Amino acid sequence: IMEKSNFKLLSDEEYDVAQSGKYLLNLPIKVDESKLDKKLLTTYFKEHPHDNLPTFADKYIIFRRGIGFDRTTDYFVMEKVDVLISRVWRLLQRVTRIDRLFSKKPQSKSRNDIKKT
Repeated sequence: IMEKSNFKLLSDEEYDVAQSGKYLLNLPIKVDESKLDKKLLTTYFKEHPHDNLPTFADKYIIFRRGIGFDRTTDYFVMEKVDVLISRVWRLLQRVTRIDRLFSKKPQSKSRNDIKKT
């Protein structure tokens, strides 16, 4: 779920950058580490290995979002319907030549008005 929402696990390098003040990681949070279950995350990461895990990954994990490209995955049904409607409308205008009625361009002069020299 977190990966589909474009959240990534924070690495040690990213954590150092965040602590240096380049990220907005200034929330006053204090964790009582004596009450944490160290076996839970250790077991999880043994079964699901990840690269660049932070040193505190056995106690808690931090997710980041907003670095890199934003990716969206969906069927985009309404966007596809909109494209289809616009293409059909353009085809209908071209076939019926109704676009001439709504055109702002002045009609060109007929060839009969041209003088022969």
